[in-house]
Amino acid sequence: KALGNYRYPIDVHWDRLPFHRDTRLEFDNGNQDLVARDGQGTELYKISMNEIVRQQRFGFNANMSQARFVGHMLLINVGFYLAAYDTNVIEAGRPRQLWRFDVTNALGEDLNNIRYRQIRQPNGRFRMIPMDAQNRPLCNIALASRDLVCLVRGTKLFALDSRTGEIVWIRHDVRASGEITGDERVISVFSEQNNEVVTYSAIDGREIANFKVPPEGQRIAIQGTRLLTSETINAKQTLKLIDLATG
Repeated sequence: KALGNYRYPIDVHWDRLPFHRDTRLEFDNGNQDLVARDGQGTELYKISMNEIVRQQRFGFNANMSQARFVGHMLLINVGFYLAAYDTNVIEAGRPRQLWRFDVTNALGEDLNNIRYRQIRQPNGRFRMIPMDAQNRPLCNIALASRDLVCLVRGTKLFALDSRTGEIVWIRHDVRASGEITGDERVISVFSEQNNEVVTYSAIDGREIANFKVPPEGQRIAIQGTRLLTSETINAKQTLKLIDLATG
């Protein structure tokens, strides 16, 4: 490896299917590639950063990037860009790109007021996400399934077709400043200012629940539509499991 070349691992999430569980992704700053490796460190394929980030306004940050496997589809979120790949089709050592979504196309002047916020993910780890001047996420994957990929951009919640990347529905009134979670049925959006959760249908985007939850310091873990919290009452610790689909 040439002197000065470094590899940075990026966060990888998996769905419930037993595919790609030992696959790791890392950024090779020497070749400007994302490299997929198996559990033994053997290279599986590469993805050029130029395929994802065609106009690089910001340097690569591993903490701002994430990947998700949905079956054999690989979703890669790098800063303000999202791309989908079919890992079953490898040509010349590279998977076939299905589609690409560029968040910056609709941001305009907001690009001059970018800030970053650290959020805690359901697995307990932290990740940096880009925010606008009003502390709203610019590009964050909210849900990834075989049917839909949902992400937040400012006050908009987008549902994209997983196969084509085309927009299925949009909500324009989302107040997302914290965790976003869900499953194939619902998407729950947290607002940290007032500890409010609003849950939407993943099918058509309609609002189906709106309720309060304990503050972030009392939340232990989030998995899909379940939130586990802890509260001390009269010197006794009480655990509560909240269904985010209904409140």
